[in-house]
Amino acid sequence: MLKRIFEVCPAELAGDILENGIVLSGGRAPLRGLPQRLSEEFCVPVRLFKFSLFSVAHGGSSILEDKKLLERYF
Repeated sequence: MLKRIFEVCPAELAGDILENGIVLSGGRAPLRGLPQRLSEEFCVPVRLFKFSLFSVAHGGSSILEDKKLLERYF
């Protein structure tokens, strides 16, 4: 799936990813060996977000706290 995303993403986004790498977040991000495997596969640095298990909850709470963001989604 990531290979397909790289194929269709805009060139400037691909350039940013090549320059800055990938940050994994979410519940499956801390799977053992995933950052290393992706780094080897795509030849870019891959890091794990420090609070990856809470990233979805944090994003959801941010939307609930910001009235303009909340209105945008509903």
